[in-house]
Amino acid sequence: MNFETRETDRPTNPHLKVSGIISEVAEESHETELQELEEARALVTRLTAYQACAVGIDSRLTADLQEKDELRQERDNQAQRAKSTEA
Repeated sequence: MNFETRETDRPTNPHLKVSGIISEVAEESHETELQELEEARALVTRLTAYQACAVGIDSRLTADLQEKDELRQERDNQAQRAKSTEA
């Protein structure tokens, strides 16, 4: 942002000079806000992908835990049957 102006570029009315400075500041601020918005959008995109991945991992974990419980129950049933046959 360049607030310095040449002598010939300076408005004769002080209000115009202030208006010009305000306009430059507003434009710079607008550009900064647009850049921050783009960064936020990119972050949301990445987080959405991470969430989808986490949901997939959670589903696989749930299925694996269910399978583990079923295998444990089957093992316990077989152990019980083996004890019953021995008795």
